Parts: sequence; C-alpha cells; structure tokens
Amino acid sequence: MSRMSKTLTNKLSFFLLCFVFSFYSASQSADNIDNSKIQNWIENIPILSSLIENKRDVVEFDSSNGKIISISFDTKNLSNKQIFSFYSDFFEEKKWIKHLTENVWETKSKRFKKKIFKIENLEDNILKIKIIVENF
Repeated sequence: MSRMSKTLTNKLSFFLLCFVFSFYSASQSADNIDNSKIQNWIENIPILSSLIENKRDVVEFDSSNGKIISISFDTKNLSNKQIFSFYSDFFEEKKWIKHLTENVWETKSKRFKKKIFKIENLEDNILKIKIIVENF
C-alpha cells in the first residue's frame, strides 16, 4: 500500500510540475507578443513600435507649464481605427477622462497637475501624438 501511494504521489507531482511549466511557458509567450507591439513607455503611456520608425520623429521640450512631447508618424502600418482603439482601451483601463469631441484623454494626480494625451490628424496618413505634462 505504501509503495502504491508513493508511486501515485510521484505521478501527481510530475503532472503538477508539467502543468506549472506549461502555464509559465504560455504566459511568457503572451508577454512577448505584448512587448513586440509596445516599443517604449513615455510618461507611463505605451507607444506602439509600429508608430515610431526612428527617434527623429519624437520631439521633447519643456515649456512654462511643464513638459511637452510630440510624436509624428505615418499610419501605413496600422489603421487610424486600430490606433484609436488601442489608446481608448488603454486610457479607459487607467481611468483617464476622454474629451467628448476630440481624441484627447486627461488625468490628474498628486505628482503633477494634469497629464494630457492628444492624437491629431494632420494629413491623410500622418498622425501626431502630443503628451503634455503640466507640473505647475
């Protein structure tokens, strides 16, 4: 009886170990997919890798009200709908407030006065993202 119990315990342990490794492997592959889509985080906001092809497309400067980051990109790799959907979902999850008539999201915190994320349509396939952090 003791021997059968030990064999059963070994089999269950092996099954549990295989299950844990397979779950870990699946979660790691899911993380890799997400990381391949997001190139960087600017001010805790994800920037999709397909949006920025080179660093010259990013302009960052300080103003009298805080920091302004401007990113221009061509939407040839993603449709406007995909981009707006990604950011709408992200900001909804983070509980940012969306302006009703524009593609603008806003949040406030103790660390900064206000943070604004804005997507502007400049031309047919050119969009500009502006991140404004008001510190004062």
